[in-house]
Amino acid sequence: YNTDSRSQSILTEHLNKSSKHVRFVTADKNMSSIGIEALSLEFNPFLFHRPHEPFPIALVNRLPQGIPIYRDTTNPQDAAWMGAFRYAQKSIFIQSPTLNASSAIHGIITACRRGIKVTLWLGLGFNDLREGRGTFQGGTNKHVVKKLYRELMKTNDGIEQNLETFW
Repeated sequence: YNTDSRSQSILTEHLNKSSKHVRFVTADKNMSSIGIEALSLEFNPFLFHRPHEPFPIALVNRLPQGIPIYRDTTNPQDAAWMGAFRYAQKSIFIQSPTLNASSAIHGIITACRRGIKVTLWLGLGFNDLREGRGTFQGGTNKHVVKKLYRELMKTNDGIEQNLETFW
């Protein structure tokens, strides 16, 4: 399995320049092609759950908006998020490459304080150069998670246990 011979488009190379992780990752020199192939066959992205009662779920999107400090929340995606934060009865599960919108951060804190279990699956290092401090984008995922825990721990009542983060 030769990673050097893989052709990449000019766009891929351009996009990879923004991620230091992509630029410095190399294949293990001690691993054979057969070993790499075996690892790739082990990957299974499906998690099978036991049968359960139906539950509310929303999959929504919005048009992209790349303007820094963009605060318009009048779109289906933001309405769904704010509704989830406000009306959830047991738990909220969020899987996102980036999570740094101030209204989402406020919603997570409020939900955790109401006793709602909030589970975050976030990308670690994703878009850090574009979302980091000084970009007016709200910070990296790592920065936001630290902020969430710091805010939840202020009351010293263990409410931070309502927040789980996975990378």
